[in-house]
Amino acid sequence: MSNGGGPKGRDKLKTNESGKAGAVKALREDIRPDTGVAGAKADEKTTKAVTAFSGWATAIGLKDVQAELDLQVQGLQARLSADEMAVQRTAQDFLNFDHQTGDGFNRQNGDLLDRFFVQPRPSDN
Repeated sequence: MSNGGGPKGRDKLKTNESGKAGAVKALREDIRPDTGVAGAKADEKTTKAVTAFSGWATAIGLKDVQAELDLQVQGLQARLSADEMAVQRTAQDFLNFDHQTGDGFNRQNGDLLDRFFVQPRPSDN
């Protein structure tokens, strides 16, 4: 039984490759495009309302709301794009960290590890 310190402890830290791939696919193919579609539908309806209230203060207010909504949709799509890229980088980041940690350990403790290295015996001929 391992407490996480030995080779069996590697099962304590896992990444879900299929889950990340599914999240990236959903962000790319569904969530981001649907966000744009929802924003466009809101723009259409708001434009119709602005036309209907032409000459009223309500039309001016609706134009301000529409401009703010457009900014919010753009910001949300940018955030979703950043999240997609971050999920894609996660696996590589874990791998890089593992290599850096191992390299640091090997540099600092190389002579210590060498003491435990068993040299092969010359074969008896």
